[in-house]
Amino acid sequence: MSNAKYNATTLAFPGQDPSGNDHAGLSKREYFAGLAMQGFLSEYDEGPHDIRTLVKMSCDAADALLEALEANNE
Repeated sequence: MSNAKYNATTLAFPGQDPSGNDHAGLSKREYFAGLAMQGFLSEYDEGPHDIRTLVKMSCDAADALLEALEANNE
């Protein structure tokens, strides 16, 4: 498994809940995609892109960010 794929599946905010149990949260990829989607939706006016296109763009942006971060660490 490449480091980029590993980093995409690791938790964005690993930790424990107040009872001391490990909790699963968003992966880095999910978190980055959500941030990208938030930006895209702030400008969304139902123009040339439908919502599914914005979702794909958000995932593509997250993947590109993960790849760039990994390239800087090599």
